[in-house]
Amino acid sequence: RGPLDAFPNIVRTITALAFFRTAW
Repeated sequence: RGPLDAFPNIVRTITALAFFRTAW
């Protein structure tokens, strides 16, 4: 349990941001 625990969260945030920018 360490930095890898927050990795999925970061990936999801980046994906959401990219999706938002594409949807715009």
